[in-house]
Amino acid sequence: MRVLVTGVGGPAGDSVLRQLRHRGIETVGADLVPSGPQVEPVPPGHAPGFPAALTELARRHLVDLAIPTVSEELVPLAALGDPRIVVGPAEAVAIADDKWLTFLLLREVGVAVPWSCLAGDPVPGGTPLLSKPRVGRGGRGVVLHEDDVPARDRGRIVQELLSDEEYVVNLYLTDDPGRDVVDVLEKDVRCVRPAHAPDVAALAWSAAAAIGLRGPVDVDVRRGSDGRPAVLDVNARFGAHSARTPAVLDALLAEHRC
Repeated sequence: MRVLVTGVGGPAGDSVLRQLRHRGIETVGADLVPSGPQVEPVPPGHAPGFPAALTELARRHLVDLAIPTVSEELVPLAALGDPRIVVGPAEAVAIADDKWLTFLLLREVGVAVPWSCLAGDPVPGGTPLLSKPRVGRGGRGVVLHEDDVPARDRGRIVQELLSDEEYVVNLYLTDDPGRDVVDVLEKDVRCVRPAHAPDVAALAWSAAAAIGLRGPVDVDVRRGSDGRPAVLDVNARFGAHSARTPAVLDALLAEHRC
């Protein structure tokens, strides 16, 4: 078994690569700027030639499975419909890729989310608040607004600022919910650590399932001042802290009989 992992220069890809190697699985890495042995260059995930380049790389290295870990790669790879690529259904991945579409869907089905609007629309709550790109990863482009309201920009979402405990939930979803993996980590400025928070676990699973995702999913959750959790973001990929929840990768390998 040989597995290709993308984005190995970043925390999510590096974590998956190390976990696979620790399990004795042969790997090939891919990154925009390759470093180290067995790491190949690939174009950016948003480049038109990226899917073909990754497919050719997998063919050349006789890869059995490819695990993308970069957000920009997910939509074009999901569109290929290749079962050897570990990515969710195309429609679900496209929704998770857009924070505004994610908010609209989750609100419609009753999954708790902070109030949100597009930048420039009437703000349903007061300040402070956050604004961030509709399409983006991590904390890139996130702005805290202490006492101002963002200018009109249909590419940005404005969101209620929740201030209590923050969680990262790592999941692996299958066609059988009884085999799904849901592991909760509590996050602060110093570290992440395992947490017993059944309400957070249930909320994160409900969000990922409502979108229709399968495979690895990374969900950001935060509690409000009332103590209730709400979903901030849903990422259709492994997160940066998956090494703290090894059952997620175990579930992937079991499903693909690695």
